[in-house]
Amino acid sequence: QMIQKQIQPSLVNKVNFTDEADLFMDFVAYSMKILVYGLLDRLDQAFRSMQQINWGTFEQVGEESAYLHHISNILVEAIPVVRANLASSYFNNFCTKLATEIIQRFQDVITRQKRITDMATQQLLLDTYSMKTLLMHLPVLNAPDPNTGAAQRGDPKNVPGMYTKLINARSTHIEVILKLVGTPDEVLLERFKLMWPDGQSA
Repeated sequence: QMIQKQIQPSLVNKVNFTDEADLFMDFVAYSMKILVYGLLDRLDQAFRSMQQINWGTFEQVGEESAYLHHISNILVEAIPVVRANLASSYFNNFCTKLATEIIQRFQDVITRQKRITDMATQQLLLDTYSMKTLLMHLPVLNAPDPNTGAAQRGDPKNVPGMYTKLINARSTHIEVILKLVGTPDEVLLERFKLMWPDGQSA
């Protein structure tokens, strides 16, 4: 546009950077993918730890699981660095893609279990709430407090509404799965009807 303003009107239509702009956007998309999956690779050990828990013999509900602390520590370290180096529009897109992948992997571990005890269901519901809270604050995570090492979270009002809606919807889906898993067989059908009165699967 700057060039078009400076040249002869007869030549304006000959200045076209559409192909270059498309290449640039492809490069941005590829870079974002690499950034997201690079961070997911760092989270892989935490998800493997979650997978290795024997949820079929789990008997005691405690605080949030250790694998969640691992995930939180990595995100608290990485997110401020990423935010400092991306424009806000790209950072919001990064957070959406990353959170979607994290919550999908969390759900995949759950749905791959052959058996989940009642106590395990309660623990996973607690972990789901903790995961939801962490991801809700993902765009405003700050560097850890230098004195306590605890995660610092910015104002949730600065989190985009569509992002919040996405995390709520995906978390609710997992909670519904877990509540159905923890429902005794004799009342499972009634519980299913209450959750999905139209008969459609979540």
